[in-house]
Amino acid sequence: MKATWAPPPPRGLQTTAVQVGETDLVVFEWPETEPYEPPSAHCVKELLSPREQVVAAFMARGYQNLQIAANLGVSVHTVRHQVQSIFRKTGAFNRTDFSARWFQLK
Repeated sequence: MKATWAPPPPRGLQTTAVQVGETDLVVFEWPETEPYEPPSAHCVKELLSPREQVVAAFMARGYQNLQIAANLGVSVHTVRHQVQSIFRKTGAFNRTDFSARWFQLK
């Protein structure tokens, strides 16, 4: 069986024709890129503002957003925004990942 038509690849993807038995397939692949390297542990604190460092210290010790907000006297929405900013600046995927990076500094 021979393929007569293949859909155009989505933007940024490369195509490769592969034959499996009598069936022709089109495989979409992302182009090769350099692997992502998160910031090193020693520069995590330098990336954060002083207020984000306070929130980060609470977060690394297992405090939830509501507990952090109560301790700092701010709204939960403010803490949620600061946590997302911390994740974005440090490249952490979640609280556990961030805590591991934070305690590498000690």
